[in-house]
Amino acid sequence: MRSSLKLKDADMRDILFSHYEDSSSKLRIFEEFCIGKTRTDALMVTENELIGIEFKSDKDTLDRLARQVKDYNRFCDRNYLVIGQHFIERQDSLSEILPDFWGIYSVTMNEDGSKNLQLLREASKNPKCRIKNQLKILWRTELIHLVKSNKLGGVTAYNKKELGDKLYKNLEKNTLREMICNELLERDYSIYEEK
Repeated sequence: MRSSLKLKDADMRDILFSHYEDSSSKLRIFEEFCIGKTRTDALMVTENELIGIEFKSDKDTLDRLARQVKDYNRFCDRNYLVIGQHFIERQDSLSEILPDFWGIYSVTMNEDGSKNLQLLREASKNPKCRIKNQLKILWRTELIHLVKSNKLGGVTAYNKKELGDKLYKNLEKNTLREMICNELLERDYSIYEEK
């Protein structure tokens, strides 16, 4: 029996995040993370990839999805759309916007308030993701750390773009991606808190 209960974005986040946090792999989830001109609903960082998550609850529309997909594709190694009941019934509309390498999860709610998470389509490697874009996600201090730890020379006179270019030109791409992931896994926001 199909539930008539409408899910909100927050209802969907809990069950998806719990699903990933229960895995044995190292993981960090950033909510409302800016990439390009888009604010991701969530950016999940593992030891070797960035995973973009966009939620479309029963109260959402698809009006911005095409633009969001473009930015997610530029920055994330894999991407998932998480949909509620409303969009399960409208998957034909989604297929016009969503590339076939995006994965899809559905979240539904039972009458008793419990939620179900189902993987409808596994995400495959995003062919449009560029490591140069991923370098833009890092703070200048994180880029400096990578340059210094790889003994790539001085850093004082370089801006963020130049530091990123130096890393891109001198390091093997898979190694660099793992380093980017590690910097994000270890990111410390407390350095910006007021004393």
